[in-house]
This record gives sequence, structure tokens and C-alpha cells, in this order.
Amino acid sequence: MGTGSNLAVELAEEKFLLAKEKWIRSRLGEDADENTHEWNELAEEYTELVNQEALYLESLFEEKERRKEDIRKIVDELEMPALVHFTQLSNLESILKDGLLPRNEIKETVDINDELRLDGRENTVSTSIAFPNSKMFYKYRTQKGGLWCVIGISKRVLWELDCLFCKHNAADIRISTQADNSLETVEALLGMFDESPLLDSRDAQKLRRYDPTDLQAEVLIKGGIPPKYIVGVVFSDKPSKSKFETLTSKRKVLLHSHNKGYFASRNYVRR
Repeated sequence: MGTGSNLAVELAEEKFLLAKEKWIRSRLGEDADENTHEWNELAEEYTELVNQEALYLESLFEEKERRKEDIRKIVDELEMPALVHFTQLSNLESILKDGLLPRNEIKETVDINDELRLDGRENTVSTSIAFPNSKMFYKYRTQKGGLWCVIGISKRVLWELDCLFCKHNAADIRISTQADNSLETVEALLGMFDESPLLDSRDAQKLRRYDPTDLQAEVLIKGGIPPKYIVGVVFSDKPSKSKFETLTSKRKVLLHSHNKGYFASRNYVRR
């Protein structure tokens, strides 16, 4: 073990001893004698509590690692291409530089899609699997006008970052009332591809294997998406593509004309 590792162990042991002493004195009093039976009993109790906590945290970590691996296998099996996020073109430069930030970290100068965020999860970034939520995308383009683009996001975020898998719109009461720990499971991810009695069948919609059944299904990414996960940008006009192409670095750049490709409805594109 190197010098750096030895120092880290010594600091950890010192921190443990100080925390143990503070915990014992909080129960016996600041003037308690370390050479008493009561002190030794509490010292053993504290050590046991710490060991139990360490085992619990280790089990949580192992469970999270298993979940990540299961999610990766599902993504590979369904051959998911990427996640997408639509935004106003005025935001693109800052997104390529700083990544996609959650609502509670966005500056007032940024053009926001959803001012209300009725889902209540302002610490997340909303994304879609493979194809934008064309219903909301069309609504915002119509209401707000201006130029827009679609950001392509690496599928690796699905197992490398903390995600919430929403089989319907995140603001839908069927989703917004659920706790985070119920939406981050493998079962929640698989549920995005279940048939729904309130929607056309997957066959009728002519969906691909990786298309969620509900067009408005979302993957919410906690804490934002760093720029290293941004893999491409889709523009709707040549001037915008020419203007920003140099900023995209080695990322993939596509041109989908107005009401075509990602700027059309999923129903139209899939049929």
C-alpha cells in the first residue's frame, strides 16, 4: 500500500475515533471518563452501529450496480439508439458548453420550454427515448415561435446517471404521485413498452422495439446531463446548421426540414 493510501486510512481512522468519542460524550456527558465500563459498552455499541451502516450502504451500492447492469442489457436488447431533448436554438451554445441543466439550476436568461413543470421534479432534465414528444414539441414551437433544435444524448446516461422512467408524461398524475424509488427500477423502464388500454396497440402505431408505447413517455435525468453525453444535434434549416456546426465539435449533425424527421409527428414518421 502506497504512502497516499496509508495516509487516507489514518485519516479515516482518526475521523472514526473522533466521531465515536463525540457520540459517547453526547450520551454520558462532556466530562465522562474514558476508562469506565459504561464508556467501553457505548464504544462497542457505536462500532456495531457503524458496521451495520457500512453493510447497509454496501448492499445499496451492490443493488444499484446490479440495476445499472440490468438496464444496460435492456437497452442493448432493444437496440435503443439514443435519447433526445428538444430546445430553442438560442440555448444550444450554452448546452454544448455546460450540458443540459435541471430546471432548478437554469438561469433566468435561458429560454425555458415548460415554465410550469407540473411534474414537480425541477431537479431533473426531461428526455425521450429515440424520438421527441412530438405533441409537446409542436405545441411549444407553435406557441413560442423561433428556431429550435433536437439534442441527441448518449444512451449511456440510462445506466450511468440516475434516471426516472416514466411510462406517461411526467406531469400525469399516474406518474407525478409516484415516489422516485418506484420510477428508477428496471420494472419502470420495461413498463414504458407495455401495451396500454388507453392507447392504440404497439402494432397499430407501428412502433419500433425501442419506442415507448406512449408518445409522451419520458426519462427524467437527475442533476442534469454533462456535455460529454451530448452526441449530436438536429437542425431544421441550413442557416442554423451552418452557424452552429463549428460549435458541435465532433458530434453528429443532421438536418431535418420543417415538419420532417424529428420535427414531424412520431405517428407520421413511423407509419
